[in-house]
Order: sequence, then structure tokens, then C-alpha cells
Amino acid sequence: MLALIAAAMRSLLRNPAFVLTSAGTLALGIGATIALFSAVNAALLKPLPYPHFRDLYSVRTFFPTGRFTSGLVGVEELAALRQMTDGVEETAAALRIPEGTVTSRLSRALARLRMRVEEGAHA
Repeated sequence: MLALIAAAMRSLLRNPAFVLTSAGTLALGIGATIALFSAVNAALLKPLPYPHFRDLYSVRTFFPTGRFTSGLVGVEELAALRQMTDGVEETAAALRIPEGTVTSRLSRALARLRMRVEEGAHA
């Protein structure tokens, strides 16, 4: 065992550039792996910091100037948006999505809102 350690030390002294390159490559690989896992963990694996994150919807508002805003809204806000507009057609036109998508999202949102109201009444 001591002979192997002595041979490794002689090899290190004979060719230090190889050892430094190997150690640097290992360090770079480990660092890249940790950075990639941290990004994937934060973006995909951890749940959103909302109590009912599955009830969030993404809504975009387009302005005539070409600007748009984008953000997440909850079930209550989506139902309020539905009540502020004249109908599904206007909402679909404002959000630039198909009418069927608006109808299905609104019906799901209203069902979840009703469920929450009923849960609150029973609590």
C-alpha cells in the first residue's frame, strides 16, 4: 500500500500539469452538475409557493400598442374577469385564445370556486 502511495506521489511530481488539469476538470464537472440540478429543482421539482397552486391560471392582456402583460391569477380573479366582460367571445378576443379554451377554464374555475365556498361553509 505504501508503495502505491509513493508511486502516486512520484507521478504527481513528474507531471503536475496533468494532475491539475484532471482535478480542474472534475471540479468543473461537479460544479456544472450541481448548478443544473439546482435550476431544475427550483423550476420543475419544487411546488409553487401558493397553497392551491393548481388553481392558478396564466392570463395575458394585449394592448393596441403591442404591449402585453402576463401574470398568474387565482380562481376568484378569473371568475371576476369573466363577470367584467360581456361574454366568452369578448374574453377570448381579449386574451387571444379560442372560445372553447375560455369556456373550459371558466367552468373549471367556477367549479373550484363553488367547492371552496362550500368547504368554507362547512368549516
